[in-house]
Amino acid sequence: MSIHRLLLFVLLMLAGVSCAKRNGLRQSVAADKPRGPVLSENQEIQLKSAFMEAHRQKMQGNHDEARKHFEACLGIVPQHAASLYELASLDVQRSDYRSAIENLQKATAIDRNNKWYSLSLAMLFENTKQYDKSADVYLKLIKNEPGEAAYYESLANMYILQGDIKKALKVYDEMESRFGVSEMVNTQKQRIYMSLGKTDEAIEEAKKLIEAAPGTARYYNNLADLYNKSGNTAMAVKTYEKLLEIDPENSSVQLSMAVYYLEAGEKEKARKTIKTAFENPELDIETKARLLLNNIAYKDVPKGSVNPFAFELAQAMIDAHPNDYRGFAIKGDFHAQLNQKDTAIDLYVESIERDNNQFAVWNQLMFLYTDLERWDELQSKSSTAMTLFPTQALFYYMNGLANAQKEAYREAIDAYIGGVDYVVDNPAFKEQFYINLADAYHNIKEHEKSDMYF
Repeated sequence: MSIHRLLLFVLLMLAGVSCAKRNGLRQSVAADKPRGPVLSENQEIQLKSAFMEAHRQKMQGNHDEARKHFEACLGIVPQHAASLYELASLDVQRSDYRSAIENLQKATAIDRNNKWYSLSLAMLFENTKQYDKSADVYLKLIKNEPGEAAYYESLANMYILQGDIKKALKVYDEMESRFGVSEMVNTQKQRIYMSLGKTDEAIEEAKKLIEAAPGTARYYNNLADLYNKSGNTAMAVKTYEKLLEIDPENSSVQLSMAVYYLEAGEKEKARKTIKTAFENPELDIETKARLLLNNIAYKDVPKGSVNPFAFELAQAMIDAHPNDYRGFAIKGDFHAQLNQKDTAIDLYVESIERDNNQFAVWNQLMFLYTDLERWDELQSKSSTAMTLFPTQALFYYMNGLANAQKEAYREAIDAYIGGVDYVVDNPAFKEQFYINLADAYHNIKEHEKSDMYF
């Protein structure tokens, strides 16, 4: 059961409390009276009192006491559906699903028109993987309320969970016939047809969405994707071109065309379209980064190199998203890859100025400062990093190293001692801490402490 449906199920099981408050307990009692014996005035008072006390105990979290009082209600009126429903909700809270099902079945048998009882039972069957029984309940709900689309959707889901795809398709067809074309239904039908290898049928479903809403760009994108999967690249191209006519500034359209040109090997068209997409601030930077790193930066270049076009795209990302750290970090990575360390440092600094919680960027920065022996900056930046990441041993080590190089041995010792206990599962790194500590103590002529760490 999905989190959404489970939450709905719990809310349904708790609905008895709110319904009782809203409608009054007399109404709950009165609704059950025709199926039981005629109650005396004293019995009515006892029933109402027991039901109210049961709810009070339940609201206070005294579930055992609440159960006793709901059972007392059943002692007065054995067919008191509201009490059976409440007992089921208590059963669910202690994961006694068998008892919950029994109580809900009794409640629904007594009050067949109460859809909340039936919905709770259907979801409980689903939660216990009794999908066929859940489907039966939804069929009854549909019979009572044929205009409620959610019941059809749930019924189709139960058939899918049973592996009965044909029945699910029939339900979706009925939904389409009754309620018209909808994105949810037609998308589900597409998925089913694709899972069955029936691409042509999936394409027809995609076309229905376009006919229903011809100005919706994502429907064209979906159709083009299906054409691509079926190997019909000619129709995919036509669909993409139509897509651009509808919404030439749409970032997802630009990206779809760019990916298509890449896969088709049309490099010049791909470059132009990709550049346009990357310059568009409406296309999210995460999507751009994924495309850049997975499909462009390291393609068709020797190992250890970066595609020159990647630098243009990284700069386009920076220009389109000047306040986002990722464009600077990615371009910094490219320069670092080519051993252009000073430029990489400048970009990494720009990156952490926009978001200083990026450990990976700080990490790269530390090593580049070390490689270039830029000790002043390493000392300053590692000190900041120690504050931001107080349990990361690397930054203490780098701070100690920078201070030692500047002959600030006391500060180096403080850094090494402060960070060594944060080294986890790395004996070699911990040993290096101790070696550097020994060396720092040696330099201030505290030889006894130096010998202790060697």
